[in-house]
Amino acid sequence: MVLRYIDYEIELLNLAPGIENSANNLKKYDFEYGGNKNSTVQHVVLLKQNGKVVKSVVLNGGKAQTSIHAKSAIVFDDMIIVCVSNRVYCLYLPSLAQRWVKEIDEIACLQIFKTSESYLIHGELGITRIDFDGNIIWSFSGAD
Repeated sequence: MVLRYIDYEIELLNLAPGIENSANNLKKYDFEYGGNKNSTVQHVVLLKQNGKVVKSVVLNGGKAQTSIHAKSAIVFDDMIIVCVSNRVYCLYLPSLAQRWVKEIDEIACLQIFKTSESYLIHGELGITRIDFDGNIIWSFSGAD
């Protein structure tokens, strides 16, 4: 998936976790957030300018496998917000420095939507509304 930010392209990729000889795992990244390389899922964010990678980060998940798709990340107000497993990461753009990370759903955060004053996270077990700082405003969950 590719998102746009000013004159940058932001490419999001799934990384094959735990496979030491995976082609993606042999690359060096500028940052790694949220744990170690034994995570259940890892997503890579590549910040590109004029086709060249200028910054990169690995985001580690904690529980269920999730994938990159059109609703798994958004760019808003000099930040990228990404769902990875049961976590939501907020990174500053263009530095890719971590602003915050929160475990929002017990199992998996599947989609993120922006409202005028918050984000809505559609998870495996619930729907959660968080403010722009990652604080939970409300959450509703039911049986799996």
